[in-house]
Amino acid sequence: MKYFCNLTALLSIDQTANACFCALSPEIRQRILPHSAQLHTREELLLCAFRLLLPQVQQ
Repeated sequence: MKYFCNLTALLSIDQTANACFCALSPEIRQRILPHSAQLHTREELLLCAFRLLLPQVQQ
């Protein structure tokens, strides 16, 4: 689970980040996982989610 350690740690200690992650669609959550090693803060998680959602909004 080393690949997911930063995201797992973030979600376990930050209830707001966890709530935001849970509110995302399953598709976006799956697309976040490859970036999880770089996610250390709530802001990084939200920015990553926003970048993944942006192409969907522009369509």
